[in-house]
Amino acid sequence: ATGNFVWAKSFGGSLNDQGFSITVDDSGNVHTTGSFEGTVDFDPGAGSATRTSTGSLDVFVQKLNASGTYDWAISFGASSSDQGYSVTVDASGNVYTTGSFLGTADFDPGSGTANLTSAGPWDIFIQKLNASGNFVWAKSFGDSSIDGGYSITTDASGNIFTTGHFAGTVDFNPGVGTANLTSAGNYDIFIQKLSQGVNGIVDIVTGININTFPNPSNGLVQLSFEEALNNVEIVLTNMQGKVVYTMNLNAATSELITIDGSAGIYFLCVKAPQGQTVVKLVKE
Repeated sequence: ATGNFVWAKSFGGSLNDQGFSITVDDSGNVHTTGSFEGTVDFDPGAGSATRTSTGSLDVFVQKLNASGTYDWAISFGASSSDQGYSVTVDASGNVYTTGSFLGTADFDPGSGTANLTSAGPWDIFIQKLNASGNFVWAKSFGDSSIDGGYSITTDASGNIFTTGHFAGTVDFNPGVGTANLTSAGNYDIFIQKLSQGVNGIVDIVTGININTFPNPSNGLVQLSFEEALNNVEIVLTNMQGKVVYTMNLNAATSELITIDGSAGIYFLCVKAPQGQTVVKLVKE
């Protein structure tokens, strides 16, 4: 690469459109994110791929091939101003974005619905799409102040890392557990790491060493602790966040968990004074 010109593309409408982040995957495909207002044709070629913002500013994610030819574009947002600040691609071509949003936004650009609602003026979001631009999952977190995610990346193991700013007390665990951080000043910097299990579901595991067997299971799971624990709270939720099982234990070394619901993915949250752990359970 000598810095010689290869190609340039442009797209936008009659209002305010901005590109904030760009990345290239292993095949040379180009991914961008930013914000747009009104109606924009995201195909810089002869075709047409128009998207219209829901609010004053919506987030867009666009993919071009190595020659700059349009592949796909998606958008999402609430009724106010939403920003996509950073985009990255993992080794499988999955696309991750982070930024900020205000209000209730549907993060599924397809026919489904994946609504998230901000707790304050702006909350942080993380969205995952597959290589074709189809929705996989989205998570959000924030306080009653202004919070924003400014950069995102992944490693070879699929772990997700984000950074940005936050104010007040924010729970950085987007799952059923709690991982509160409190800012020392008006705004503090955060660094967050998320890991991924099967089916792209985010796991966050901290605090207590536990074992679950078997997993996957037929609905009966043996939970064991490496040391006896007191004041243990066990909460099992399904994919929709509904609590399906609760238990309080003292001097606990093990417990048999019964998953009465249908086959699928469940989240087991174990809380004790020493900390907490969230484990994904699969019922076959």
